[in-house]
Amino acid sequence: MLMGVVRLEQNRPDEAESILTQVLKDNPGQPMALFYLGNALRAKGESAAAVSAYRNALQARAGFADAELALAGTLRTIGQLRDAEKLYRAILARNGSFVPALAGLGAALNELEAYPQAEAILSAGLRLPAENDVAADLENSLGFAKMLQRRFAEALPHFDRAVALTPALLAAERNRATVLEHLHHPERAAAAYRRVLAQDPMDLKTHLLLNELLHRADRDSEMLRSYDQAIVARPASPVPPTAKGDQLQLLERACDAVGYYQRALKLAPGHAAAHIGLARAMSALGDHGGAIAAFETGRKSCPDDADLQTAFAYYLLGQADSPKAQTLVEGAIARSPHNQAALAVLGLCYRANNDSREDLLNDYDRFVQIFDLDPPEGYSDIAAFHADLRTHLETLHSSARQFFSQTLRGGTRVPEDIFQYRHALRDKLKWRITDALGRYIEGMKDDPSHPFLGRRTDQFRFSGSWSSRMQDGGFHTNHIHTGWISSCYYVDVPDVAGDATTKQGWLKFGEPSADLGFADTIRRIVQPKPGRLVLFPSFLWHGTVPFHSDQARMTIAFDAIPLPKNQQAGA
Repeated sequence: MLMGVVRLEQNRPDEAESILTQVLKDNPGQPMALFYLGNALRAKGESAAAVSAYRNALQARAGFADAELALAGTLRTIGQLRDAEKLYRAILARNGSFVPALAGLGAALNELEAYPQAEAILSAGLRLPAENDVAADLENSLGFAKMLQRRFAEALPHFDRAVALTPALLAAERNRATVLEHLHHPERAAAAYRRVLAQDPMDLKTHLLLNELLHRADRDSEMLRSYDQAIVARPASPVPPTAKGDQLQLLERACDAVGYYQRALKLAPGHAAAHIGLARAMSALGDHGGAIAAFETGRKSCPDDADLQTAFAYYLLGQADSPKAQTLVEGAIARSPHNQAALAVLGLCYRANNDSREDLLNDYDRFVQIFDLDPPEGYSDIAAFHADLRTHLETLHSSARQFFSQTLRGGTRVPEDIFQYRHALRDKLKWRITDALGRYIEGMKDDPSHPFLGRRTDQFRFSGSWSSRMQDGGFHTNHIHTGWISSCYYVDVPDVAGDATTKQGWLKFGEPSADLGFADTIRRIVQPKPGRLVLFPSFLWHGTVPFHSDQARMTIAFDAIPLPKNQQAGA
């Protein structure tokens, strides 16, 4: 058993698992061996198996605190937050001053968006003596609770102390960067992001956050350098050059992107993302033979990659080869049934092939639904509510810029998640929208075989929410989302949107991001109105008609995803 622990300390979890499994074969029911086996499985990312091992350890030794703590942490990892909360509370019922359990409970309450309760628990934990790593976790979680309540100045010292206590706690450094952005310290925020990347060069989300920050701060000459540093730090990995190629394409620099994709494929010929990127770059350069060759090479190297099959199918639609496109995308959906991009392309294949299943899949009349919301409690009408909401949102848009990685053109997007960060006005709107979402889901037909209806569940969560403000000439390019249900809620609408002939600023459905030669690209179009919420499947192609006015068009949008059964309340 001790040799298994040594292998764990050496970060060799496969060997640790093998050794500990043999220990348990010879000596079944050993609680310590089961606990360390759980740790080995957790280190391998096999969370469900780790949960089983920890539960067996607790069955062998009731009240085994280390196993309880590890089990609660694993339950958090797999999204079983209520079960984790109950377990932390059970530990604290026996020992209310057990600081690691206080830290875990506070973090779980943060994940449940119970920020005031988390703040109380974490503050209590910080009044007790603790090891540096536990104290750092407490500080980071307390800062997070305050940050999500938009108390940015209060949150910053907690992240500072967390990083000082444990410099390797990258979550605290990321949170610190976020707060510094909100406090309008872009130089310090960029430095914090760079410290994260110095320790974890493969953190693609932080790369994107840093480069978006540099773009918004008009420091374009510094953009994308972080990827070059990652290439140096991880010279054998195809991920950094592929990621840089993707960003170059977003910046419409396909010619520069080609070399990075080719570099990635020399390192790893089976790297599907680089094959996709190279093919798209070739297409953007007008080299259609090169694009086809890149896709076909990718298919040979990665025959089961759903994303590559989907990208190739979409390209083939543009080349008028819809039968082959449909075969490819059907294969992608067989492997990844909820792949929203594949479903979006499948609908286009049906249309190109005059297949009536397009109407069954997309059903624009039934799935695109309009809810004109009542004003929240305390407001006599929606205009009065929007007057206050607009004032709040405009303070956020005043320092915002267009995100280079987003679909918005001619406007700004607020960097913070509108419904994750707590604010009284946003909460009022969130409650109204949650009610409308519930009605939308309740009205769905029960059809397990349908890729949209088959995901129906009473419980869901917001997976992202944002606010956009367009100015004269602004629009959204045609796109899809990766959620389940997507949306648009209108706060401000220019007067020109009232003209049903020109339909300026209207929300259109069915038109793809490329010209595929369809005669009737727009399948449905919806007029925006203040207080109007539009809900639709995330895989539906949608965009907006450009408008021309000196009045702004301000919206809030979000994606919602169904909660798995094991994450639902009472599970």
